[in-house]
Amino acid sequence: SNKKDQLALTKKYAFTENGILVQYILQNNSDKDIKGFFAVENNFSIPFTHKKNIIIEVLVDKKRCCPSYNEKYIEKEHVSLLQITDANAKNSFVLEPNENAGLFLEPLFSARPLIDSEDIPRLEANSAVFFWDITIPAAKEIEKNIYLGINTAKKKPVAKKTRKQ
Repeated sequence: SNKKDQLALTKKYAFTENGILVQYILQNNSDKDIKGFFAVENNFSIPFTHKKNIIIEVLVDKKRCCPSYNEKYIEKEHVSLLQITDANAKNSFVLEPNENAGLFLEPLFSARPLIDSEDIPRLEANSAVFFWDITIPAAKEIEKNIYLGINTAKKKPVAKKTRKQ
């Protein structure tokens, strides 16, 4: 049989009021089990400010940890949630896999300096990779889902409406 047709990936999207659910269906079309890692990458670019205030929160075995936004981080399993928050704008992205996963976070820097007079690399984005060690039996399929929730700050009206009496 044709090796390139041994494994098929189908992605389905469902849009909600506050986010997107992405379903990944991996189908093994061969007569042998397929073993390996399945990974999904998301990149988050939060607008640059001189005093960047990014908060990263990860739930590992139901315990909260807060890795630094500008350092690599890896957790091999048991991750159930990732939240990246821009504390200045009060917006956050929440990623929730349907089952525990591994997680790799990496900051992405540009070669341009932060300010003309400073030679500091500029943080442009954060890359988040969820991964699973998988086995797909012959002629079977597995499914992984990731929900991306987007929480935005509630805007307050500039002027209050007055009631007519």
